[in-house]
Amino acid sequence: MRENSMKSQVADLAAFLAEGEGTRPALARMSMPPESILTLGDIDELLAGGLLRAPYVEMVKSEQRISLADYTVTRNVYEKQIGGYADTAKVHAALRDRATLLFRCAHHWHAEIADLTNRLADELYRKTEAFVFLTPAGAQGLPAHRDDADVLCLQLAGRKRWTIYGGAPGGDWKLGWIDEPGPVLLDVTAEPGDILYIPRSFGHEAVGDGGFSLHLSLTIREIGLSELRREAEKALFDRLDVPALPLGDAGVTAAADQLIQVMRERLAALTAEQLVGTARREMMSDPHPPQRPGSLLGLVEPA
Repeated sequence: MRENSMKSQVADLAAFLAEGEGTRPALARMSMPPESILTLGDIDELLAGGLLRAPYVEMVKSEQRISLADYTVTRNVYEKQIGGYADTAKVHAALRDRATLLFRCAHHWHAEIADLTNRLADELYRKTEAFVFLTPAGAQGLPAHRDDADVLCLQLAGRKRWTIYGGAPGGDWKLGWIDEPGPVLLDVTAEPGDILYIPRSFGHEAVGDGGFSLHLSLTIREIGLSELRREAEKALFDRLDVPALPLGDAGVTAAADQLIQVMRERLAALTAEQLVGTARREMMSDPHPPQRPGSLLGLVEPA
């Protein structure tokens, strides 16, 4: 049953993303809301478990910087002083002060979220990551900003009011905070079971609206110039049969001429489609991929 539910959720998300085509934000309701993935009670257990540590956990507040010491403690672990552990009392105090609790890369440590991001990545052939936001009513975790990914926001508990602005005017833009986001395209309140789609580069901000707002942000990343350039350099320069340390002016000039000839041949054989394909494959081959759920019971040999 859980397998079918997860497949339905992924199908919902993939279809919703395809419908938007990266051109407009939209709010809809999932046919099988993933409210069971993570609850407020689960957050309590995560904090009480004592293993949450920065940078997986962070406190953010739109109008001010929150220092690590304001929500973490240092522990003595096997005679070593190790900092950055989330402290429940400090986290609660920060939440009362209208800070937002942010869990980064939840697909690294939460089995169901890892399963969801894995399946969505396979469906879309895009690197998919997950972030969890717990925001008090009336609080804003991040100011208006642009992300370098398409974002699917799944409202799990409470409500959150979103303001979505237009996308970047061209391909040469910067991610991060924006001072003048422009006209509002969408002003909506997400409730449990709702899914909000924010296309890449579209400015947005959100405020908790009624109780604690808990939502899961799935970021679907696309390649850019840096990834294309890196793969182009590999295609042009990997495994060169050119002298590494030529001697004398004639030797250096001959090596340069040989290098130019090899680059011309390789560049002539390289297509845009090949470059995009290799860049996307490289992005998908995350050195620390989301962990797929498993069981220790399968490792136990029968008596």
